[in-house]
Amino acid sequence: MTLPAWQEAVLAAGELYRVGGAVRDRLLGDADAIDNDFLVRGIPPDQLEALLHRHGKWSRVGKAFGVYKFTPTGHGETFDIVFPRTETSTGVGHRDFEIRFDWTLPVEADLRRRDFTINAIAERVPDLAVVDPFDGAGDLRRRVLRMIFPQAFAEDPLRILRGARFLARFGLQIDPETRDAMTAAANLVSTVSAERVQEELTKTLTQCEKPSAAFDLLHQVGALPTWLPELDRCAGVTQNEYHPDDVYWHSLKTCDAARRSQLALGRLATRRG
Repeated sequence: MTLPAWQEAVLAAGELYRVGGAVRDRLLGDADAIDNDFLVRGIPPDQLEALLHRHGKWSRVGKAFGVYKFTPTGHGETFDIVFPRTETSTGVGHRDFEIRFDWTLPVEADLRRRDFTINAIAERVPDLAVVDPFDGAGDLRRRVLRMIFPQAFAEDPLRILRGARFLARFGLQIDPETRDAMTAAANLVSTVSAERVQEELTKTLTQCEKPSAAFDLLHQVGALPTWLPELDRCAGVTQNEYHPDDVYWHSLKTCDAARRSQLALGRLATRRG
């Protein structure tokens, strides 16, 4: 397989891995999954920046994060290129993190900081060897949603909403310990910014064939009252003899039946109906 010139240059100096959702989606059978996220190790920042400059345009996203936006010459697509990173929670809330990058760290150290095992898989370039320290590929085969570490949701409550989206999108069953950890951290969801919540809810409504699975998981773990209290209050509210479901499930089933392509007039309207 012929690699792009910039990837050949990276491999001449260090290591390159594909990471992110494209690796997961390929393991699920999506042959058209697009690689936009790459991890580089073994190359100091100044050397990597000089290399990227020779092969296209780049910008750095926050000096502390070790993240680069890179558009190769003659290529319209922009890639995210990162160094291995570690994260430490420094307080309550999605933004309270100390992030450090280190180009000498193994790729496994970066995967360890991620949310779920199915998202902690890397693919080495160019031999396509899979780096999977938490058996994410096995969880994909078993259709299981499993956290990587017990404090995952307490450190970042947004992961509760992300997990619900992944469960609905890929038809997963949640691991019992992961469910318990979500429940224990549900009271922290109010610390997540409204913008991040809106982004996740939009993805849930547009990516999932049956978003009801996501909303019902949020209801079960106690997170729904904070994010969608009007929907949560519908649980157990009965209707007349022409409606076998309560208002909660009537709303969820109507949302499932609406078209994903019409977010505002379709799924958002039915969820609020």
